[in-house]
This record gives sequence, structure tokens and C-alpha cells, in this order.
Amino acid sequence: MGNNKEKKKDKSNVSGNSPLYRDIVQEKKTQLGRKEYEDLLLNQEIELVKLQEWVKANKLKVVVIFEGRDAAGKGGVIKTIAGSLNPRICRIVALGIPTEKEK
Repeated sequence: MGNNKEKKKDKSNVSGNSPLYRDIVQEKKTQLGRKEYEDLLLNQEIELVKLQEWVKANKLKVVVIFEGRDAAGKGGVIKTIAGSLNPRICRIVALGIPTEKEK
């Protein structure tokens, strides 16, 4: 049982109590209100559309890759991002499982 107490002490050191992290002050996280969240989201969508138009005007290409485990929420993020973009320009492609040679 003594080992469990020692492990707990080690974990508390990692959280910021050690001298290594003495100059870092952890900020308290606050939850955004619905209105504030929607305003921030709208501003980000506007910037994303501006980026899309800039890429189109300069005849460039952008590739964004989402990688993660099953049920990690990738689909919802992709739908949210692509929802504000022009579907004629923005293509979504699902990649298959890599073969042994590709790994």
C-alpha cells in the first residue's frame, strides 16, 4: 500500500507543483456562453471562406487530413467545417485503410 501513496505524490509533482513549472500559472477554464460561442464560430467561418477565396484566386491547393480512431468525432468536425465552404471547390475524400506496402 505504501507504493500507491508514492505514486500519488509523483502525479502531484507533474501537475505543476514541481520547481520546473514554478513560473507557469494555470489559467482557470471558463465555459463560453452560447451567444459568445456562436459569435466566435461565425467569425471563424468568415475567415475560412476568405481563405477559400484567396486559395481559389491564387490557384493554389490546400490539403487537410483528419486522422483519428473510430468514433472520435471526425465526421462532425468535417461536416461543420465543410458546411460553410463552397461545395464546388471543397472536396471531401475518405481514404481507405493503407495496405501493407503503404505502411
